[in-house]
Amino acid sequence: MPNGSEAWVHFGIDEWLDDYSDLPRPGIGLRPGGERPDLEAELPRSFEAFFRKIRDLAGSASVVVDSSIHRRYVNPMNPWEIATRVLIEQTLTRVHVDCAVDEIRRRYELTGHLVAANGPGCTDDPLERWRAAILDSCDYDLTLDSGLMSPRELCDHLSKFLQSLE
Repeated sequence: MPNGSEAWVHFGIDEWLDDYSDLPRPGIGLRPGGERPDLEAELPRSFEAFFRKIRDLAGSASVVVDSSIHRRYVNPMNPWEIATRVLIEQTLTRVHVDCAVDEIRRRYELTGHLVAANGPGCTDDPLERWRAAILDSCDYDLTLDSGLMSPRELCDHLSKFLQSLE
């Protein structure tokens, strides 16, 4: 974690989309389940650009990336394979910050964000589907529960974990 002598950058999908507004925006963020297969062809190119931006930032700072990545698309595609290829010279630590779906729903409602209806042929809860897809998208190095820990506790736990990797 930042100790005063290192430069740290927090980078999320929203910032990336602002930088790359000229790309077709299929929504890295398409919910799992193939709700928009017509947009999926652009995903490899979009993820490639996203991970290249992370690589460029990592050349001068430690980078914390805020994104939710899954691989449940109609056409097989694994964004983590793209990340591994593009970020081959970087140390990649995958941390999953999770909480119960009811808590996710409560937080969405507090922010005014609505969870849209399911896509064609999807009858399950979109938040449950999204959460499950994120959980099984890769082997995480660390999983934290933001429903059980305060933001300070999350930071402290993550800091100790990262220090153990040094």
